[in-house]
Amino acid sequence: MVQQRTLERYRNEIDEISREAGIPAAKGRKLIDLLEERIIKNRRQPTPPPPDGAISLSEAVRKYGLQHGTVSRWAKSGLIPVVLRTDHKVYIDETRLAEVAAAYLKKPGRGRRTVKKKFKPDTT
Repeated sequence: MVQQRTLERYRNEIDEISREAGIPAAKGRKLIDLLEERIIKNRRQPTPPPPDGAISLSEAVRKYGLQHGTVSRWAKSGLIPVVLRTDHKVYIDETRLAEVAAAYLKKPGRGRRTVKKKFKPDTT
């Protein structure tokens, strides 16, 4: 929607500039076509669906009520396996996350020690 309005604005500006400069209308339309191609090419690709048994970091934070830094630290340290990493998302194993989150939330204030003692990082 925003890009459509942007294209409309540029179309009008290019038409106006073309008329003022005495440039033929066909060349102005060519500029508009090139602009549309560039905007469409630079558009962000849609995020792929999560792999089976995986959940994104942001979804895990919402679903389990954990802090983003906590979950990302677990993923970075290998405590929770990373299933897929894209340009904009990180997908982690949800079953392992559920186990670790349950142990972490079971003992408030001592969660970090409980997790370190009970779970070992997955190095595979």
